[in-house]
Amino acid sequence: MGQCANPFTPGAGNDPPYLAGREAQLRMFDGMLRGLAAGRPASGMVLYGLRGVGKTVLLGRFARACRAGGFLALARYQCGPWDSDPGTLAAEIKHALRSAVEPRSPAGPAGLLPRRSSGRAVAPAAGAGPGAYYEAPYPRGGREALADHLEDYLAGNWDAIGALGYRGAVLLLDEFHAVKAANRGGRSVLADLFEAVGGAQGRGCRYSLVLSGLPPLMKNAGAAGSRAGWMPAPVELSNLSREDGRLAVARPLEGTGCGFSPGLVDAIVEDAGGYPYFVQLIASEVLDRSDRRKIGLGEYRSIRDGLIRMLWRDFFDQRMSELSPLERRTLRLVPAMAGDGADFPQVLSAAGCSRGALLSRLTRMEGKGIVRRSGRGRYEFALPLLGQYLASGHAGSE
Repeated sequence: MGQCANPFTPGAGNDPPYLAGREAQLRMFDGMLRGLAAGRPASGMVLYGLRGVGKTVLLGRFARACRAGGFLALARYQCGPWDSDPGTLAAEIKHALRSAVEPRSPAGPAGLLPRRSSGRAVAPAAGAGPGAYYEAPYPRGGREALADHLEDYLAGNWDAIGALGYRGAVLLLDEFHAVKAANRGGRSVLADLFEAVGGAQGRGCRYSLVLSGLPPLMKNAGAAGSRAGWMPAPVELSNLSREDGRLAVARPLEGTGCGFSPGLVDAIVEDAGGYPYFVQLIASEVLDRSDRRKIGLGEYRSIRDGLIRMLWRDFFDQRMSELSPLERRTLRLVPAMAGDGADFPQVLSAAGCSRGALLSRLTRMEGKGIVRRSGRGRYEFALPLLGQYLASGHAGSE
């Protein structure tokens, strides 16, 4: 049992005690807020990366920056396939706005009636006073473009948001990779969302947008942006550099009375591969499994095998269970992906299937955060230690 309070916070979306390696993204967001406050159109962000690299954590930091700077954060941290329906997405955004605005006004939100209703706003309830909340429900059956409807709603609510003292409003939508590129009607809700926010900006309303999700989000956003004529800036979130990984391990221990030797810090960062979730998890386990206040590399070596087996069981087994038998087979057939990666022809030769079938399989595996395709057209394992896990025989049967 550890001798001091454990500062590390492994877990999905948990805020780390020291956020290392994200200074550039925080500066970019701060600049976006400054531009928003000055009335300049803000491009926003499409934040994409693998599971566990800290996208949700960074979105939470963005929300805190909004609150500290006097901006309204309209946050939704669990988007999904259901948001591919325009009416559902519109309702979720409206719910986020109502939830954020209503507590700020003791008499209830005021003036939330679209200025340019195009006949779409409903009448206020009978007996409602001037401070009553007005709603513009999305037409049942989706007979109206989401872009027009949502732009009207955002623009119509802007005066009320400004009257509450906000300098701007930012939509922060997580897990957006799960939203389909196009719905059954052929329209893209993502393109409509871009068009709505861009249109509201064009009408002098200080809104911006940050979407977050796995790498497929970037592909969907690129296609949507070309249709909408407006797109947030793409921002990739990747694993930590060696130096940032060291900071993520060492800084949280300052002032706790406990410490890791420099060699141990380097070993943790090396084993974690800079993957933020593994950095937090391994450092936390080392601290909990030691009865010393100063822990060195020798002690880590004595417990490392047990830590790795824990990762096999608690992390990698779960990830493999999400794959189909064919996807698991593909991983085992291409051990070269564990090194510098493998060219597509190498993967195709090993997989023994058609080009189209393999591309579809790899795309699904990319979406599950198991493999990634580099800019050189090579495929590699997306997770540190995955190659060792497959070689260990823990991956289960096909």
